[in-house]
Amino acid sequence: FNAIQILVDENVSVINLSAGTNGGLDAYTVDDLEVDKLIDATDVTFVTSAGNNGKSPAPNVSSPGKAYNAITVGGAATKASESGVEYLPPYWVYDSSSYLVDSFLTNKPDIVAPAQSFAFVNRDPVTDTLFIDKNRKKNENTNEYYDEYYDGTSYAAPLVTGVVAQLHEANTSLIGNPTATKAVLLAGADFDAISGNNNDLWELCYAARVKSGVGFLNAERAVRIAEEGNYQYSVYFMNAASSRYGGRSYICDSVYIPANYKIRMVMTYSKPAEFDDIEEFANGNDMDLDLFYQGETWCESSLTPYNNVEVVEYVVETAGSYTIEVYVAKLMQTSTRVLMDRTVAWCIEPVS
Repeated sequence: FNAIQILVDENVSVINLSAGTNGGLDAYTVDDLEVDKLIDATDVTFVTSAGNNGKSPAPNVSSPGKAYNAITVGGAATKASESGVEYLPPYWVYDSSSYLVDSFLTNKPDIVAPAQSFAFVNRDPVTDTLFIDKNRKKNENTNEYYDEYYDGTSYAAPLVTGVVAQLHEANTSLIGNPTATKAVLLAGADFDAISGNNNDLWELCYAARVKSGVGFLNAERAVRIAEEGNYQYSVYFMNAASSRYGGRSYICDSVYIPANYKIRMVMTYSKPAEFDDIEEFANGNDMDLDLFYQGETWCESSLTPYNNVEVVEYVVETAGSYTIEVYVAKLMQTSTRVLMDRTVAWCIEPVS
């Protein structure tokens, strides 16, 4: 954490944290809590790797990848030469990529990015030329060396970190707002690019999956959302009875959608640093996301329990005005003025 403090002192807007421990497995550990507190205290966006425990019997995400407010990145396999019918379309979750679905913990990873067959580019100090530094290994049977590229979620997370930096460059209002940054990034992801085989849907959500989250990283779409400012940010106070939002809907925005266009909406909300007990927070707080036609006719919802990420995708047949609404099922009353940030980001584009 000393290195993190140095980066914060340099006023960086995003930090890649491709490191972690397997301790705790399905528990929200002190490392996860520390990253959530750092995000709250610094307003820096943190990108964490999900870890490489994906194969049974322990597929759980490494800490601090379970940090509620971090962007946790899983690994996608993208080499067509290794594809088969069981993996289509066109990418799938890398076998070792960790994932987590557990009561009171938010589903992780949030998004996936390429995690397969990476090589480093180094500079030869003698010739001053660049060369590809592959992972050289020795065959113990033949004593011959062979090239093996690097794999893992620690290679996927930096790709996402780079895209976050692009988002901050495209729209500087996202700097210092990790909740909005996360929503914009996830709204740009490609849900359909990742195979659904052995990758079940989140409970009560038809645009996010257990092993791959909201989908495959799409830098172009995410940057476009940032440039167009297609997101709405709000803050909730969670203390007094007069501020209790339980069981109420709020219109986030009204948008015009042409026929045969698809809208993709993502909502993220933050866990306040004051809550050390993740089960206590999950029991007392939840928000859901809805889409209505002309403010009256229900179209689609994301109603996942406990998750601070809600996703809706909907193909419009009738052109017109659609309202993006947030339903606040419950917000815990607390004795202090605790703040919870919430952002909804969206993308509207023709059906491909």
